[in-house]
Amino acid sequence: MRSFRLKLTLLAAGTSGALIVLFALGAWVLFTRHGRERLDQELRALGQHAVEIGRRHGWEELERVSVGFGDELHEVSFAVASEGALRHRSPRWPPALEGQPLPRPGPRGEAFALLAGPARQAWRVGAFRDGPLTVYVAVDLERFHAHAAGLHGVFLLALVVALCAAGAGAWWLSGRALRPLESLTEAAEGITVDQLDRRIESVSSDAEFARLISVFNAMLERLERSYGQALRFSADVSHELKTPLAVMQGEVEAALAEVEEGSPAQRALAAQLEELQRLKGMVARLLLLSRADAGTLRPRREPFDLAACVEEACEDLAALEPELRLERALDPAQVEGDPSLLPLIPRNLLDNAAKHGDPQRPIRVTLAAEGDRALLRVENAGPAIEGEARERIFDRFYRGDPARGRQAGAGLGLSLARELARAHGGELSLLPGEGTVFELWLPRSNGEDSPNRSSPPLAQGT
Repeated sequence: MRSFRLKLTLLAAGTSGALIVLFALGAWVLFTRHGRERLDQELRALGQHAVEIGRRHGWEELERVSVGFGDELHEVSFAVASEGALRHRSPRWPPALEGQPLPRPGPRGEAFALLAGPARQAWRVGAFRDGPLTVYVAVDLERFHAHAAGLHGVFLLALVVALCAAGAGAWWLSGRALRPLESLTEAAEGITVDQLDRRIESVSSDAEFARLISVFNAMLERLERSYGQALRFSADVSHELKTPLAVMQGEVEAALAEVEEGSPAQRALAAQLEELQRLKGMVARLLLLSRADAGTLRPRREPFDLAACVEEACEDLAALEPELRLERALDPAQVEGDPSLLPLIPRNLLDNAAKHGDPQRPIRVTLAAEGDRALLRVENAGPAIEGEARERIFDRFYRGDPARGRQAGAGLGLSLARELARAHGGELSLLPGEGTVFELWLPRSNGEDSPNRSSPPLAQGT
């Protein structure tokens, strides 16, 4: 029931159905009342005719001259009473009416009553005064009720057909009415971060939809302007910080060379130099991310040995963190990419695994060539990333474990790695399951042959 079109259809069909039911009930009541009034009029005419025949020809001749009375719906019979006792009655007079109190004519000289018999039999009886005599005309209602039941079935069938037609019509009309909204939704879905300059064309001449499109385009314009300002600010700040940081690093390195080795000044300057290098790395990442956001990050395309790159990143990590255990199985994999950017991806993945993994358990690195893709997996035995952390793991400046402080990094590595993977036509994702497993795939070089799976891996274990 979340579909607005379905709700609109059910509402229209329900309203139409209620109106049709009310109309059918009213028509049935009118039909029943009209049928009863018409029957009473026929009884009155038959009674008057019977009185005239009785006066002219005698009551004994009534049955003979009234053989043609009645129609396909009514079977008519007559009786004549005097002083409350029947004197004459036709052979067709219903035996079930024997002993039943018959209606007595009122001041107008007539009366009507509905008399019932066994097995749902019923008769409409009219009583008409003629001096000291009373003429009774009885009409069998069996055929009349059968005809009414047939009409009742026709009413029900017409009601079902009308409800189905109302539902189908409402579904069709709601679809036509919502078609501009569907076109608007499709157009809005096609607008991405890289296409904020697009605008939605008017898909309907209706004032309501035209206003909605105008408001949406105005929102897109504000969003494009704000997003452009944020991109320019990030790029400008990152670019402007490069020079002063380089100057500060040079001055700190020069001062570090002049102080006495092992002195407190040397330790302070070394700590400042480490922080400056960390800040320079953060600025470089921000500059790359701002270029990726602006769509100006266009890496070079040339053959690149991904296996050698991953092996070098593993060796560097082993040199920096000799207590870590690395298990790697690397198949040859040639990709096309920028040699100055692609190495940042495995280095960031390994750095993340070293910071957040269990130091007592190994980090597993596997590289395989599968079809037209090179597949790199970096797995550490740390706690599984779940909930909000999984959804935000690639957000910028997000750190899953705030308690680690600076040891956890600035929160830009994984975001930068994914942007670089996408810039090279690949993807970086976090796989579900125990531990933490990041999977990177990149398109292989077109001229590279499929590797021989039986050949030994490039490197295995440390």
